[in-house]
Amino acid sequence: MQTFVEQIKIFWQQLRAGQKMSLSASIFAIFLGFSIFLYWINRPQMQLLYGGVSAKDMAEIVALLEEQGVPYQLTNGGHSVLVPQKSVYNIRMNLVEKGVPTGAGVGYEIFDKSYVGVSDFMQKTNYLRALQGELSRTVAELNGVRNARVMIVMPENKLLSSQANIHPTASVFVDTGSNNLPEAAVNAIRSLVANSVEGLKLDDVSVVDNHGKVLSEDLAKTNGIGLASSHIRMRENLENYFSKKIETMLHSVLGVGQVVARVSVDLETNTTTIVEEKYDPESQVIRTQTFQENSSSNNESNATQGPTAEREAVGGQAIESNSVETRKNKTISYDINKATREIVETPGNIKRMSAAVFIAQRTDPKNEKNYLSRSESELNSLKSMIANALGIEDLKYVSIQEVPFNNVNLFESNIDKNAFETQMMVWEPWVKNILAIACSIGLFGIFLRMIKKTRPFVNPNEASRAKREQEAIVPTPEMLNLLIQQKPDNVGTALQNWIAKDEKAS
Repeated sequence: MQTFVEQIKIFWQQLRAGQKMSLSASIFAIFLGFSIFLYWINRPQMQLLYGGVSAKDMAEIVALLEEQGVPYQLTNGGHSVLVPQKSVYNIRMNLVEKGVPTGAGVGYEIFDKSYVGVSDFMQKTNYLRALQGELSRTVAELNGVRNARVMIVMPENKLLSSQANIHPTASVFVDTGSNNLPEAAVNAIRSLVANSVEGLKLDDVSVVDNHGKVLSEDLAKTNGIGLASSHIRMRENLENYFSKKIETMLHSVLGVGQVVARVSVDLETNTTTIVEEKYDPESQVIRTQTFQENSSSNNESNATQGPTAEREAVGGQAIESNSVETRKNKTISYDINKATREIVETPGNIKRMSAAVFIAQRTDPKNEKNYLSRSESELNSLKSMIANALGIEDLKYVSIQEVPFNNVNLFESNIDKNAFETQMMVWEPWVKNILAIACSIGLFGIFLRMIKKTRPFVNPNEASRAKREQEAIVPTPEMLNLLIQQKPDNVGTALQNWIAKDEKAS
């Protein structure tokens, strides 16, 4: 170790002033870069703790993080906070335990404290506030939503008949930043709010974004625009489904990328209700039968006068005659057989369907630039296959045409951005370690190369003088005897080399 230090001192003393400054600056720059790189490698990896948080909640979060001594970074204009990745879940649980963040509004924790003497109106108001706060927090958890607020209007219970048809309504404000919220997310928000409030209908929920656009306008089913929009979406879904059905079927026959199919669907947009009643007079059924019988009798005594009186003399006495009357009625009611049928045709029934299919022409195996056309029977077979798959009875609604396809691959793979980011997060530590080792090796190689290029400066005068001093030294007999006594092996080897040198010279 001492010899290595002495060599460094000798090497340093032989350098000129400029070389010393250059070498010192290079060594300092290398060690400084290496130190910065090690700091960058060993620094904690930051991960999002909370995003889209209000200023009030962010102030409470920062205060608790500083109290616990946790390093953090504020991003997104102070609405998001980053903490070390290894402790993000522990920090989040500690903050939730302390009730931070509170979210867009107060939730059901408003009922954690008991109040004495609270009126029924205040109780209902607190419940409505808690419901709005919980819904706001839930909506804010959706992807693409930075912040949300829900307002619910509950009608009062009144006994007037004019108030019977009033239903609750709700409005949802979402802050999406500069992004556009997809239609599926808007429909999910409407369904979530409608199913959380008693009596609230889906069409009575309005969703508005931070750009002032009513996102739920096209989804409403009570107006003409909503109905037209729903019909267009239904038609688009059906056409895509049938087109994909034809393409996947023909891919197995003609090959992938050799077929392009498009299907047009004509839907019924009107709601029709048909009520049919049929009577069958031949099939009569007795419904009721009524039998009625009436009897009457007349008896008269001592009737000596009257034009209708009949008398008989029996022993000098007058005897009266009896009159009896009987009536019978029978009433039968019949029901005629009647059949009633009600048919309700809802919008969405397929009235007509047509298909247009392009298939690639076959290439000549001997010359790829030449195309071969299929026969009429082959095209008719494919047309029948497509018609049977779609349920089309008339073949005139199916058209097939052969065209030369472009060789460019039309089916490019779509890279999922979220999956790519997740994969990068998994490989990030390994990449950083490999990069650190490569940079260390590179810096060490640069340092060695700089040392090799740095040659000590030798004065020509001093070099010639040292050479003359070496040549001026002439060995004497006393010197030779001393050398033989101290190191006889070295002297013997030197004499053998000298003798061999003289023999070669002679």
